[in-house]
Amino acid sequence: MYVEFINNRDVLSDIRDTYPDIKVNISHLTATSRFPLRLTCSVRGNTERFEARAHADQHVETLQTILQEDSRTLYHIYVGSGTVDERVYNAAVNAGGVHLNAQNMNSCWYTKMSFPDKASFTEFWDTISEEPIETEITVMRDGTFHMSEEAFGLTQKQLEIIWEGLKTGYFEVPRETTLQELGEKLDITTQAASIRLRKGVKTLVENSVYDAFDPEA
Repeated sequence: MYVEFINNRDVLSDIRDTYPDIKVNISHLTATSRFPLRLTCSVRGNTERFEARAHADQHVETLQTILQEDSRTLYHIYVGSGTVDERVYNAAVNAGGVHLNAQNMNSCWYTKMSFPDKASFTEFWDTISEEPIETEITVMRDGTFHMSEEAFGLTQKQLEIIWEGLKTGYFEVPRETTLQELGEKLDITTQAASIRLRKGVKTLVENSVYDAFDPEA
């Protein structure tokens, strides 16, 4: 079962409200005998402000920079014990769930997870319902791993043209349709189709393959 839900959390709880230009994408969560919880996240925007906010967060024990590139910085955030984040992570693991991705959106987090079945998700949801956090399910699909456009940060129009290109063979080799034909199907110009498709694919890569990189994986 694939699930997307909105939630708040202890760690970096107000990062979006304080610095709306900073985009945080949490791609991995790990817990071992050495630390209660470690978040692997990529950050785009003002990293100096992000680091200052992370160091001031009482729930963050250590912030470690592991990769710096032109458009993003990758961090490990080591979280102290006793946080809501730790308990939610443990509840997911105990129920057989897998954390896929989480992004800061407005004043909350948009989280995506996968579970073996509905019973395991219900076990997880019942457990975290006892925690002092606000949650709201936005997407739930049985047996199908398929992220919504919100999960990838795509607009509806970007999702539409990517899907149309997939259906009509634009991504095949050789191509079975042209940008002009895609534009005609969507009632837009060839130039508009090109811009929309390129922006959509760029966003898709940034929020899926690109952010999945973890040197220690």
